Amino acid sequence: MVKKSNKLKLMFDFIKKHKRIILIITILLFTSLLLLDYVKAVFYSIIFIGISSVSKTYQRIIKSSIGIDLVLFSTLMISLAYHNIVLTFLVSYISLILADIIGTKLSHTSLVSLIGLTIIIFVSSFNFGLNIMYTMILLSLVYSIITSLLYYYMLGSSPQRISLYFFSQIIFNLIIIINLSIPINNLIV
Repeated sequence: MVKKSNKLKLMFDFIKKHKRIILIITILLFTSLLLLDYVKAVFYSIIFIGISSVSKTYQRIIKSSIGIDLVLFSTLMISLAYHNIVLTFLVSYISLILADIIGTKLSHTSLVSLIGLTIIIFVSSFNFGLNIMYTMILLSLVYSIITSLLYYYMLGSSPQRISLYFFSQIIFNLIIIINLSIPINNLIV
């Protein structure tokens, strides 16, 4: 029977003999644990981009100023879940551009959404001390106000069209945020 001290000596001899391999394995394991969060963030970002990009397809049939899409929701989820401004910009811009191309066409009105999303991305990087649902509701309201003002002053949209856009955007986002923000955040974080 081998004594405990002999087992320990054998183990240290093994480690000493294979220290490079053990060091490489340790570094790879540690690196993969660190990268797991990035891989997860990229994976969910791709899913959000895919869902957002088809969320305006109804606009091919319904020609209206209805503000129903998932671009803002996706932008806020990625921003608040991962706190990565570069990733949030990528998700936001790619989602909006694809949604506008697939839904109708990329046009000058897309610029209003890009400006609004840019402002919201910067504002969302601050900690409001609220849970994700309330933060998303607040930022959604701010986004709707900003874009409504931009539609009025930049594009000269009528108050009726802006009202339809504003209230449909708010109601849709409230429904989505209240029902999905916390469960999705728990899934993706």
